[in-house]
Amino acid sequence: MKRLVVPCLESVIHHHHHHPMFFSKTNRRMAGVWVALIHECCGHEQQRNVYLDYLKNAFKVFKFPENESSESKNNNSSNNNNSQRTPPNTSKKPDKKQKKQDDIEIEKMKSLESKNRYENIINYYMLRMKGKPFEKPDRDVQLYYYFLNAFYRKGQPQSALDCFNELKERIHKPIPTRLSNIIIKTLLEAGRDAEALNILKDMQDDTNLKLYPPNEETYVTIFDYFSKTGALHSALSLMEHIHKTFTSHKQNILQQKKLSVNPVSPNIEMFQHLFKLLAEQGKMKLATNFLYIMTKFYNIEPNANIYDYFVSGFCKIGDITSARPYLTLIKNLHNSNRAIPAIVQRCYCEMIKAACQIPDIKLAEELMTEFHSLGFKANASIGNAFIEAYTSIGDIQLALDVFQKMKDAGVSLKPQTYSLLITFFTRQRNFVMANQFLEDAMLDFKNDKIVHSEGNINVCCNFLLRGYLEAGQLTAAVKFFEKMKANEILLTSHTYNALINGFCKAQDHTRAIEILDEMKIKHINPDIYSITPIIRTLLQKGDFETAASLFKKSYYVFQIVPNFYIYCMFMQYGTIHKRSDIFDTYYYMGLEFGMKTSTENAIYFFNQAIQHHAIMKNVVECERVLEDMNQLLCAPDDTSYLYLGVACLFEKDFAKARSYFSRICKTKEKGFVFEHPFSLEEYKFILNQLIEGKRRVLANKLLYDMLLPLGKVDLDIIKIGMEININNFERVQQLYDSLPSLGMSPTRTIDDILIRAKSLSDRKDQSEQVVPEEYVRVVRY
Repeated sequence: MKRLVVPCLESVIHHHHHHPMFFSKTNRRMAGVWVALIHECCGHEQQRNVYLDYLKNAFKVFKFPENESSESKNNNSSNNNNSQRTPPNTSKKPDKKQKKQDDIEIEKMKSLESKNRYENIINYYMLRMKGKPFEKPDRDVQLYYYFLNAFYRKGQPQSALDCFNELKERIHKPIPTRLSNIIIKTLLEAGRDAEALNILKDMQDDTNLKLYPPNEETYVTIFDYFSKTGALHSALSLMEHIHKTFTSHKQNILQQKKLSVNPVSPNIEMFQHLFKLLAEQGKMKLATNFLYIMTKFYNIEPNANIYDYFVSGFCKIGDITSARPYLTLIKNLHNSNRAIPAIVQRCYCEMIKAACQIPDIKLAEELMTEFHSLGFKANASIGNAFIEAYTSIGDIQLALDVFQKMKDAGVSLKPQTYSLLITFFTRQRNFVMANQFLEDAMLDFKNDKIVHSEGNINVCCNFLLRGYLEAGQLTAAVKFFEKMKANEILLTSHTYNALINGFCKAQDHTRAIEILDEMKIKHINPDIYSITPIIRTLLQKGDFETAASLFKKSYYVFQIVPNFYIYCMFMQYGTIHKRSDIFDTYYYMGLEFGMKTSTENAIYFFNQAIQHHAIMKNVVECERVLEDMNQLLCAPDDTSYLYLGVACLFEKDFAKARSYFSRICKTKEKGFVFEHPFSLEEYKFILNQLIEGKRRVLANKLLYDMLLPLGKVDLDIIKIGMEININNFERVQQLYDSLPSLGMSPTRTIDDILIRAKSLSDRKDQSEQVVPEEYVRVVRY
């Protein structure tokens, strides 16, 4: 085949070499490329089909226009015979034939797209457009829309980005917004948000002449991504930019200034994504402010989904009173056929569950009555909420009554229903009843054939396993685990996490790490709750290197996304062992983590940082942490102000200390004003607040470095100091010996504390340096 084809093609090219078309260096180079490609393909028997495609495309490229030779002859004769004629009109008329050809190319792309033949579109781009100059820019830009969309549909973000960058380099006018929207969507779905946001910045830049500005679709796409990833900080920054741009535009209109581009105003979809984020993270005060802006400034009427987010958000923070007006608004929308019944039902379920969690049984029953009056029937979720409420107050009989009513009404029972009762009985150490409910669950779920997902029986077994472990019955837990294996019950990460947590509580981190490795062998992905107990145990034992190595392995090997609690544990280790380098490293890692993800539970992280700097007597660093909190939109709480005030006391800045202490809610109830010098009762209040927050290190710092030297102590403060140092006999003895110099005599209670401290010291030598209670308890199920 090679002997026949290549000479044939070369002869064709050589035969027509006299034509002006071949005098171009570019065309000669193209001819050489086609010959080389055919040479290569013809050398392989399996690539004959590829060769035929190349041959067809080669003849298309070097095909002469129809009637070209006759037209050239006619032109020559007319020039010779009519040399005295007036010059022809040089104005070009629109080439209808060429325009029709362009339309055919675009219609071809539309046809391929409608048939989902995206590979053909990509092949067209690779063979005919990539790396080649634009023949017709207007048509080619329209074709690039189909190329980018094909890369998006096939999940090829890098190829799409290369195609988009090539378009930017070759085109001499701004790229239409719809093409930019496609590449942004492609990058976001691939998790490459930094590159997508860089393109958005270029679109927002008025001096950038390569891209048209963003439109509503652009912003909605990005808000949707932020909503899915929990990036509240990024969503708020973007909304602030849109709002400021639109506000300045309105001011320019009032001043009769002309603008080249009208900015985009926020629409209801953008606000809806933002409200979802705020509700999920409990930022309801901020959500209320944005609702006011949406309704008053932009005249956008909220829909049922937005009110649903408000009900859910207020229920999440336990503020049912604030949630009720939004439930009323949803009911009004439902009455006017603007809200589907499912939303009304979901809101009532949220409020009933929130009332049960408080627990406010009376309110929950009132809401249940309203729920039935609207024609809704109770489901398993509501029944479980009541069972949880009754078991939380210890009324097991009412919980069993609800359970029986659910069975009698034919409600489809969920694993959580049995798990709540199993958990209650395991906490009462009644494993006979717990096993009885497990058997009932196995009878109810005997037709459950789930193998590749977490089955109903598996969930109930996990709760019983945890019950054994929480009771400290490791032998019984291991036997039950082996029984689960023998019965071929599905083992998940929750099963292994329970075992890991149990062994860590027994201070056996070696066995816990073995279980972690077993998960990898069984192809079960560990999660954050798999590694947290092990890291906590290692840090309690002072093995920082192993803990840091496991944390690094969890990220790079297991792809486990960390959380604030992990960083807090390492920061706490740095505080206790006076390793500022370790503290700073993990603080900035946690800060970077908070900038990219949800800031939920960030308050404990920041309070840990403020406490560290307060212990180090560094007010400047404490206030710098406040600035970081402001950047992440995390409001300080009473604990934050307590630590800041104590830090100011250490530096004897009483005016600033007063400003922080006065913001604590309980100070208003007590009537404290914190005027310098502070009263003994005010110092006692501060010390008690630290003890209640289990901040013994900071409490000791305040007691020994300030209160004792100033003489601001009484028998109650001495007693508090001895109790928090019960495991350190030397400190207890020091406080006891200081009583005569302070003009006080020991009481019977103080003598008992001294005797108890001596007894503990004789039994076991314990140091204050590592205090297990001060480490974060983060294992949640």
